Amino acid sequence: MLYLHVWPISNGVVFYQFAMPVIEMGEIVTDERESVRGADFIYTDVWYGLYENEMPKEERVRVFHDYQVNRELMQLGNLGCKFLHCLPATRGEDVTDEVADSDASLCWEQAGNRLTAMRGLLVYFTRCRKEPSGLQIAAAKEELDRVLCDKLGCVEAYCGIARAEKS
Repeated sequence: MLYLHVWPISNGVVFYQFAMPVIEMGEIVTDERESVRGADFIYTDVWYGLYENEMPKEERVRVFHDYQVNRELMQLGNLGCKFLHCLPATRGEDVTDEVADSDASLCWEQAGNRLTAMRGLLVYFTRCRKEPSGLQIAAAKEELDRVLCDKLGCVEAYCGIARAEKS
């Protein structure tokens, strides 16, 4: 069972962290130390993702500093507690180097699993496609050239379309 822990900070800003298992489901914990006590996994995210436009970096660091995943926070979890992060991590902010590079960290394996899943989706979606005909390829290239000329300005040597033809 995965639990979501939410801490209201200020001005509608909320910090969240996943941990499993910690407390009875449905209970909201506002103390970051209590929320990870007895956890088997601590899963966090970067601080800037959701609040980058709402808060300057200095304020995010001030507000979220207490929620950094560090050795002391990891030690509150169960023996063998693992660390997860969706990456990219901001070292020194949301996680310390010590935790990210520790034996408890599974974030690199987690990223590798996502990469494998993405590759599988690419194979799945491209394997069953019909091969385009030469005419379809030529039409797609011409359309791409026209879009590039419209957006970037035409370079006749590149796309073969003279400026006069474009208008």
